[in-house]
Amino acid sequence: MKNKKSEKVNLPEMVLGYLVGPFGALITNAVFTSFLNRFYTDILGMAGRFLTLLPLISTIFVVAGNLIVGVVIDRTRTRFGKARPYLLASAPLLVAACILIFAVPSGNELLRIVWIAVSYNLYFAVAYPIYFMAHSMMVPLSTRDLDQRGKLSVVANVANMAAAGLFSAILFPMLVYPKLKNQGNWLTCMCILGTVALAGALLEFAFTRERITEEENIGQVKKERSEEKKQNIPLTQQIRGVVTDRYWWIIIIFYLLFGISGGIKNLSMSYYCDYVVGNYQDGTTQSVLAVVSGLPMALGIFCVWPLANKFGKKNITVFGLGLSVIGGIISLVAPYNFWSVAAGVAIKTLGTIPACYVMMALFADVLDHLEAKNGYRCDGLSMSLYSVITVAAFGVITAIFNGMISTSGYAAPELIDGAAVAVQQNDATMWVFIICYLGVETVAYAVLTILLSFLKVEDHIKEEQELIASRHSKGEK
Repeated sequence: MKNKKSEKVNLPEMVLGYLVGPFGALITNAVFTSFLNRFYTDILGMAGRFLTLLPLISTIFVVAGNLIVGVVIDRTRTRFGKARPYLLASAPLLVAACILIFAVPSGNELLRIVWIAVSYNLYFAVAYPIYFMAHSMMVPLSTRDLDQRGKLSVVANVANMAAAGLFSAILFPMLVYPKLKNQGNWLTCMCILGTVALAGALLEFAFTRERITEEENIGQVKKERSEEKKQNIPLTQQIRGVVTDRYWWIIIIFYLLFGISGGIKNLSMSYYCDYVVGNYQDGTTQSVLAVVSGLPMALGIFCVWPLANKFGKKNITVFGLGLSVIGGIISLVAPYNFWSVAAGVAIKTLGTIPACYVMMALFADVLDHLEAKNGYRCDGLSMSLYSVITVAAFGVITAIFNGMISTSGYAAPELIDGAAVAVQQNDATMWVFIICYLGVETVAYAVLTILLSFLKVEDHIKEEQELIASRHSKGEK
């Protein structure tokens, strides 16, 4: 394949490996984030303690799965790289888990509970961590060229945004969700999406490359390192290397708050649209709100990297998050007014463009900074924690959200002639939807605006990369 010989990232690699492939693999998770809870509450009629405990207890397995995958990736050495093989391994697991989650048998209640618990963890604790961990490492391991890595960060995040925004927030609720009136329809839909996820993971594997891993291997060959030097860096040493660095902590806390607040917003969006500003499964309210708020995100693709080059990745991210806080306040002023909320959310989304598109490039800078400082890379450990935040947080968020709506008195739709028909929710439940969809992100962005002002990794990244290159040319650590 031609891109395997190129030292520069070429167009097929960028488009197929970082855009089309990840988009296909990520759309199932995007749907799960926004709608899996609706399947459990509205179609299966699950509620109360079980739906609160399931994601909460499963978080233990999700965290363990992510940490294990991170350690395994760091210890992997193949001709395909250390992370790419796991894109291949995740492909069949993704489609199998997608099908099993929605193939819950009827009848025996204990069997249903066990089936739900096992299939839920097969996806969130096994299949998705394997894929997402490998996927997340592609940009940091792709190249040391700051400009190319920045562009790949934008493209990779376009895939994320397209899956969560274009597909999950617009096309799915408009064209698919209104037709999902029973379990059979859900199962058919997810069989199709699972197959798409499988194809996406395979495509990403075929059109990506780990130049940094190759660079390390070449350095080793040149100096014919001893077996002792080839041994893996102990996990305890890696942990010390990352937790003693303030820039690493800033990045991790950023993704923690950004991921949790965004997860709460995504989980509550369909409820908010169905009960607060729209009608149940009307097929338009969520889609229109997503289009109005998502247009800035689409336009941002073309301007975010030139602005980042001119003003700095951190600077435009801080400015954008400040703008997002203003948008969040506007949307909270009149939470029952659709167009007022849409205007506020549009401004908030505009402000998140740098955070969504360039933060992975900043993360890659931090990983290079750690390599220059410590003499070894901590990609697997760092990305495992990033993946824990991204994946495990969803379980905690779901448990908290389900606990809140259950306590507030959420009334599940009634099944009439095999189709779900919604009932009116009380004021307490309505405010749970409002705070979760509009309020949580606003508070989180205010905190992150202050936090990121202390991230100064860009100031010395070029000098640190020169130091790393010098070490590799000499075969040193």
